[in-house]
Amino acid sequence: ANTELYKPDPTVKREEKLVLFIARHKKMYHMKGLYYLIDAIKMLDGVRLHVVGEFEESSDENIEFVGVKQGEELVKEMQKASVVVLASLADMESFGMVLIEAMACETPVIGTNIGGIPEVIRDGIDGFIVAARDSHALAMAISKIVLDKELAARMGRSGEEKVRSFFTWETRVALTERVFASCLKMSSLKPEIVQVISYYPPHLGGMENCAAQIAEGFVDKGYPVSVYTSDIGYSRNAPCGSNVQVHYLKAVEFAHTPIIFSLFLRLLALPRHSLIHLHVSQAFSPEIVYMISKLRGI
Repeated sequence: ANTELYKPDPTVKREEKLVLFIARHKKMYHMKGLYYLIDAIKMLDGVRLHVVGEFEESSDENIEFVGVKQGEELVKEMQKASVVVLASLADMESFGMVLIEAMACETPVIGTNIGGIPEVIRDGIDGFIVAARDSHALAMAISKIVLDKELAARMGRSGEEKVRSFFTWETRVALTERVFASCLKMSSLKPEIVQVISYYPPHLGGMENCAAQIAEGFVDKGYPVSVYTSDIGYSRNAPCGSNVQVHYLKAVEFAHTPIIFSLFLRLLALPRHSLIHLHVSQAFSPEIVYMISKLRGI
């Protein structure tokens, strides 16, 4: 997480019984468990839900869609929330970057036992893990946090300490570099680091931001870095102040998954002294990268 941006702010008042859910695009609401969370909120007295993302109609006065937010606006939402919930349903939830960003703001978190979420949350220490598709379990976990200020504060501190110890961009880049070094063994040459990812900024999302920060971190360390990604969300008018070479490839999107038809041929042309860093596990990308590595000896 960017701990210069995502951090506690004692001047921001923590609002009581305020739950925060973040998913920028409406098509992600189901996958990230919003409707199970809404059912949970309806079971609780006086608990409010703020949804950061595209607008939907709601007849419940305790449920408010506050629009898409990013940067300092998003941080403020996290700082004032009692708890951030990511109730994902699909195993493709590889990490849950929003949980790390909330922890950096000293905000407790709740997640489901899906994908990489249990690797992020220490159950009962910096948040709670509940079963997916279980609104009753979500309601119980939310009530424990919003009704016990000491527990919430303790979880918030634990999460913030963990992020600063293990999840700053500096520590992530250093750990990734060690993995790369072990792959390259005794080579004294710095390889071209090739990142393959479904989406990339200006497309908004946790994985996109993660990939961008890692790419910039390796550029700062003197590595040549290129990114191969879909053109979904790309705008020619978007500001570009990066030293990373980004290849936005034509793609079609199916079930929130870009299919990049030219990826195989583009990777096939890479220099042999390259190192491919894959950020996605769907749409045949792992199989493509594996074939390239075998064919080219990368």
